[in-house]
Amino acid sequence: MNELARGRLAMKYIVFELLPIFLLGMTIFILVLIMFQSFQLSEYVIIHGAKFSATLQLIFFTALGFLPILLPIALMFAVLLTYGRMSGDSEIVAFKALGLGQFHLLLPALVLGALISVLSLQVSFRLAPWGNLQLNNLIGKLMQTRPAVSIREGVFSEGAFDLVIYASKVNSSEGILKKVFIFDERDQASPLTIIAKEGELVTHATDVGQEALLRLFSGSVHKSAKEFYTKIDFGTYDISLFDPNQNKERKSGPESMDMSELHEAMKHLDPKDNESINFILEWHRRWALSATCLILALVGFGLGTVTNRRAARSGSMVICISTLVIYWAVYVGFESLIRSGKMPASIGAWMTNIIFLGFGIYQFRRSREN
Repeated sequence: MNELARGRLAMKYIVFELLPIFLLGMTIFILVLIMFQSFQLSEYVIIHGAKFSATLQLIFFTALGFLPILLPIALMFAVLLTYGRMSGDSEIVAFKALGLGQFHLLLPALVLGALISVLSLQVSFRLAPWGNLQLNNLIGKLMQTRPAVSIREGVFSEGAFDLVIYASKVNSSEGILKKVFIFDERDQASPLTIIAKEGELVTHATDVGQEALLRLFSGSVHKSAKEFYTKIDFGTYDISLFDPNQNKERKSGPESMDMSELHEAMKHLDPKDNESINFILEWHRRWALSATCLILALVGFGLGTVTNRRAARSGSMVICISTLVIYWAVYVGFESLIRSGKMPASIGAWMTNIIFLGFGIYQFRRSREN
C-alpha cells in the first residue's frame, strides 16, 4: 500500500514538472518559428501593405499550420529537460531507493505523450488544415491588393493567382511587364502556355471589391490536348487574375484539407498519377506525426534518465536539438524516396517512427542498467 502511494506521489510530482516545461517549450518554439518567418511577414507588411490585424492573423494561421510538428518537439524538450534535471540532481536515484522502478518513472511521460498524441490528432485532422487554408486565403487577398509586386523580375513566380508567370523586366510602380511567359493550368484538362512581348496589370475597384487582370500585347496562346495542338496569335489578350464576384476559398493542396475532404479526394485519384502521392503521403503523415509524440517521449526518457550525470542539465538542450535534427533528416530522406517512387507512402511515412521506436527501447533498456 505504501509503495502504491509512493508511486502515485512520484508520478504526480513528475507530471507537474513536465507540464510547465512543455508549455514553455511550446512558447519558445512558436517564437522561434515567428522569428524565422519574420522576413516573409515583413514583406507582406512593407510591400503588400498588410495592416496590424492582418499581420497578427498571418502569425496565428502560420503557427496553427506548424502545430502538428511543434507538439512532439515541445514534448521531447519537456521530457528530456525534466528527466535530465532529475538525473543530474540524483532524484532518479532517490526514487529507485524508494522502491520505484523504471516503469513508474516512465509512466508520467507516456501519459503526457498519449494526451499530446490525441491533441495532435485533432490538430492535424482539423485545426492545422483550417489554418493552412485561412493562411492561403489571406495571402491571396494581400497579393490582390498590389498584384504587380507579386511578380518578380527574372523569376518564375509560382502560385501568383494560380499561374506560373515569368517576365524578364518588371516595372512594379507602373505595372508593366516585358517578355512575358505564362503557364495557366487553372483548367487542368487543357492548360495554356502564353507568350507575349509586353503585359500590363490593370486593376479597378468594383462594388464588391477590387478586380485585376493582366493585359498582354503581341503574343500567342499555345494549347495542347492529347494529340491536338493549337496556336493562336493575338494583338491583345486579357487574363483575369482576380474577380471579386467569383471569390472562393482556395485550396492549395492536401495540406489545406481536413481528413474527411482528404479521404474523399483520395477516392477519385488515379494511382498512376504522381499527384496522388502527395495525398497519400499527407494522410499517413498526419497519423505518423501524432504517434511521434509517444515515441519521442520514450526517446527523451531514455536519454534523460542517466544517473550521476552532472552535465545532464546543461546538455539536455543540445541532445534535444541533435535528436530532432537527426529525426527530421531521416524523415526527409524517406520522404524523398516516397516522392521518387522507390518506396510506398504507406511504409515510408512510418519508417522514421519505427527506427526511433527501436532507438527509444534501446535507450530505455540502457537506462535501467545505470
